[in-house]
Amino acid sequence: VLINGQTGDYITGGHIPQRLIDASPVDMGDMIAAIIDKHYSLWLSLKTPENLHAIENKIRSLLPDPSPDLTGPEQLYNWYESWEWQERQCKLVVNGQRIYDYLGLRWELPLWDGELMDFWEKIPFPMKFNQTLYTRYLRQYNFKGVFDRLRGDINTWPPQRRWIQWGARLLGLVRGQAAKEKFYNHMFYYGTYH
Repeated sequence: VLINGQTGDYITGGHIPQRLIDASPVDMGDMIAAIIDKHYSLWLSLKTPENLHAIENKIRSLLPDPSPDLTGPEQLYNWYESWEWQERQCKLVVNGQRIYDYLGLRWELPLWDGELMDFWEKIPFPMKFNQTLYTRYLRQYNFKGVFDRLRGDINTWPPQRRWIQWGARLLGLVRGQAAKEKFYNHMFYYGTYH
């Protein structure tokens, strides 16, 4: 039975963007912009005013109607997570498991257990942001030292492709920022997550 950690980072608070925390005061527009930046920005040429308006309307239609006296940022964080759960975790992440079905393999997602989801839903935001409670627990529990290093270094470029960064910097110096960004956009296909 294949068991992976799908959704573990999400339920423990790892998907709430820093930009929502930094916005002061945070409002519905900040939350929608954070969703668009993370989930609707792969092809920047498609971020036209018309498309952005349609996307914003779609996002708003999937959220509960805000009360006129909504001022607390925690409600917006909850709505951000709710949107992430409904529109990404359920549709993309969990459906990724279907490859195991295709290959005739059994799988389970223990982090989607109802009791576990209910537990993390009730955790106050300050304990969830940046996975505060989760990492505190792992440091305390630290079975046989397996959690000594909680977060690995994340780099877009695998070691054998780090030359891409140097090429982009050189191109930026010689031909300018636009050429550097165009080069990066083309080369992202060869990055860690592509």
